[in-house]
Amino acid sequence: MCGFSAVISASDLNNIDTYYKKMEKCIDEISHRGPDDRTFLKEQNCLFGHARLSILDINKGNQPFKDDNYILVYNGEIYNFKNLRKKLGLKYNQTFKTDCDTEVLFHGLRLMGTDFLNYLDGMFSFVFYDRKKNTVLAARDISGEKPFFYNYSEGIFKAGSEIKQ
Repeated sequence: MCGFSAVISASDLNNIDTYYKKMEKCIDEISHRGPDDRTFLKEQNCLFGHARLSILDINKGNQPFKDDNYILVYNGEIYNFKNLRKKLGLKYNQTFKTDCDTEVLFHGLRLMGTDFLNYLDGMFSFVFYDRKKNTVLAARDISGEKPFFYNYSEGIFKAGSEIKQ
């Protein structure tokens, strides 16, 4: 199942430690969604938390999934990820380090942006953050099977898998 929480600000987050404590509590409250791993990422202007239910690539699929420029938190399953993985490899010469759909979603969004959404078959919700551009792409599957709640107020974007977050 999995669950996530994200807080992203256009500038440095004031009281980041207060936000971090709240996020720890949020992820604890949704641990029923992902009892196998609990991970956090804290930077000057953003926080991400993830509760993971390990199904695919049990050892390497932990989140937040990131590189130097991007961060992804994700809940769901991309049914056609193996096919998309092959296409990204052929078209963009992309190599993969895991056998999980999370990495395919990450690289697809990184390489194709919103166009990649047209190729997804599955149930999902996610937050994808571009550190350099300071932009957020957040989405969920077209049928809304995976929950996604968000708020944007006073320059701060907050999102999560459950409304109590």
